[in-house]
Amino acid sequence: MFNSSHLSNFTNAVAYIYRLLGFDIINYLDDFAGAETSENAFKAFKELENLFLSCGIEESTHKAFSSSLRMEFLGIICDTVKLTLEIPDDKLKDNRSILGSWECKRSTKLRDIQSLIGKLNFLATCVRPGRVFMSRLLNWLREVYDKKGYISIPSQINKDIVWWQKFLPLYNGISMMSLEEWSKPDEIFSSDSCITGCGGWFSGRFFHRAYPKFISEYKLHINCLELLAICQILSFLLIVKGNLLEAKFIQCGERILKIPLFKIDDSILCPVTAYNRMCRVIPAPEESPAFVIKRNASLKTVTYKQFQSKLKRIISLTSRDPRLYSTHSFRRGVASFAFQARVPSELIQLHGDWASDAYKLYFYFTMQEKISVAESMAKLL
Repeated sequence: MFNSSHLSNFTNAVAYIYRLLGFDIINYLDDFAGAETSENAFKAFKELENLFLSCGIEESTHKAFSSSLRMEFLGIICDTVKLTLEIPDDKLKDNRSILGSWECKRSTKLRDIQSLIGKLNFLATCVRPGRVFMSRLLNWLREVYDKKGYISIPSQINKDIVWWQKFLPLYNGISMMSLEEWSKPDEIFSSDSCITGCGGWFSGRFFHRAYPKFISEYKLHINCLELLAICQILSFLLIVKGNLLEAKFIQCGERILKIPLFKIDDSILCPVTAYNRMCRVIPAPEESPAFVIKRNASLKTVTYKQFQSKLKRIISLTSRDPRLYSTHSFRRGVASFAFQARVPSELIQLHGDWASDAYKLYFYFTMQEKISVAESMAKLL
């Protein structure tokens, strides 16, 4: 006598041998199914038949059929022409009938819970969104597995059952095959959230912070807060994983960039005067970020979006098109101005903290300068 565990181990061994022959196969207990190209399908079927014979396995002829474009396996019809997975009509009607019997239930027995979950789990193999509405049912089954007699049905479980009751009448039993290519994950990250804050880890780096007051005031469900934590770690991942660390940004404080500022007397463009004036107007503790603004009696860090919006508003007041300017215009302007001042390109690159020669694309040559280059070359000929 074989129990299901022994049978599964035996058929797993048969499937392993078959894969060594160069063919794909899946097995569940004593059921086998494979998929091959049209050129190799018949050969694959005969090799499996020969393997059964060599292992002394008796094949069920009424369940075995050779290569076909349409096959039923474990109650699901696979169609490789339409690329569909289909649930037979009789099984759909059976599921609708069982769900209908749960409509007015307030309590039930363990075997009825197991029967319902078994039926819905079968549907969920084709209906991917349905897997979301299986999680609570499975957790509930674990909780009540040892209980006897009638078991009360929680309200949240009823809501999942209602979803299935509303979905099945609209479902024709056909789902598209998933053809995406599975591969190893590009990156692995972790994130989590609580009511007051969130945090995340990626590639040896981490962040954590308390939620701002306006988020706390929404009193979001923990699921929403965990999704927010995922969005935060994805933003963090883009910063760390992207080429930003090797470019002009210092996102994670991994080094200190020092840029000397010279005072320009009697000039509205003097950076020293501008910074000192800012410190007087917006006093801040020494440990604060360099650029902050006052908002609601507290200091807030100036964001890129705020800086960009303010810059464009000021430019529009000068009758210029703000769409032609951005915060990047400052870097471009410094490189171009330094070039016009005859500063060597190596020093321009050092001053702007550029890691590549891309800054040279900012240089603008007038026609007169181009003529002088051609003239200098002509004199040497």
